[in-house]
Amino acid sequence: MKKNIFKFVFDTGMALLFILLYPVELTGLKFHEIFGIVLGLPIVIHVLLNWKWVNSVTRKLFSKKTPGRTKLSYVINLLLLLNMLVVAISGLFISRVLFPHLQSVFTGLP
Repeated sequence: MKKNIFKFVFDTGMALLFILLYPVELTGLKFHEIFGIVLGLPIVIHVLLNWKWVNSVTRKLFSKKTPGRTKLSYVINLLLLLNMLVVAISGLFISRVLFPHLQSVFTGLP
């Protein structure tokens, strides 16, 4: 039970940090970029805290005994994880404070 409470508090904190990062006008671009990168660590910790579920469902994902709701939850979680990965990578490439040189890699502009 204590682990579930910790996971709930941890996930709530992670969600609040994500909401705080969203308005660049409120936080400033430097803070936004730094903590956007820092947010990657809690995401990894979240996956590791739930690894037992991830592993269990992955093994029986295509079994007829696995409930549809579990399969849907798995797919949604996988899509959210992939989405966060795309957001993080694209965020690095459009960075103007921490990694301004990455913009020129794709645009060809100095």
